[in-house]
Amino acid sequence: MKYFLLMICALGSALAQTARNPLEEMTERLATPEPLPYGPALMEQVQANLPQMPLLLTGEIRTRREEGRSTRRLISELRFGDLPPKLSFELADAFGSPMESFRVEWRENTPVWIQEDTSIETPEELADTGLNGADLALEFLWWPGAETTGIRRIRARDAYEVRIPSPTGDGGVRLWIDKRALFVVEAETLDENEKVLRRLQVDKLKKIREELWMVQDLVIRDYENDRTIKIRFSDVVELER
Repeated sequence: MKYFLLMICALGSALAQTARNPLEEMTERLATPEPLPYGPALMEQVQANLPQMPLLLTGEIRTRREEGRSTRRLISELRFGDLPPKLSFELADAFGSPMESFRVEWRENTPVWIQEDTSIETPEELADTGLNGADLALEFLWWPGAETTGIRRIRARDAYEVRIPSPTGDGGVRLWIDKRALFVVEAETLDENEKVLRRLQVDKLKKIREELWMVQDLVIRDYENDRTIKIRFSDVVELER
């Protein structure tokens, strides 16, 4: 027993002599880069983290441009838990008169746009809002070739920075994904020279149920055309399957 106690005392003495300054330990930890998740696997997690229950969203799209402002009403039905996953949009003017309606289905991770039961190309602009189809459906979440390039503090959140090349070969996107909640905090559309063409930012979240949050306010700044587009979802209703 005496020998055991001597061993403990000797060990304690040795630890005391070799103990490092806490500041040195912290500096070393900060200097050690955190392992980055594999890009495609991270994007699969982001897709899987989309709400799987059917939801009905009601809101507005407000566009501010040099020549004035416009308001469009938006009704969107999310069915990411279906096979294939689906997303529908109905757009109306400020008085509620219908303007356009679309549906998107992800078939083998490829978005297929449908209007009046006919497949169409991704819309270039929706109801004179300045939004294109890729904006509203967040098509880049399904693009291949994602690469996680770092970690950054953005909009008061620790986020993974991810680069994804455009499938068409002209530019791509740079996005930041919240490390804990795995949703897109911010995204930038880039041209082939890395110039930022559009920036999408999550401005406010809305709690639907425990551990489930939805985007309430979304802001898109279109630098090419000098306009700002704000999407606000005022009401979210869970539908029956």
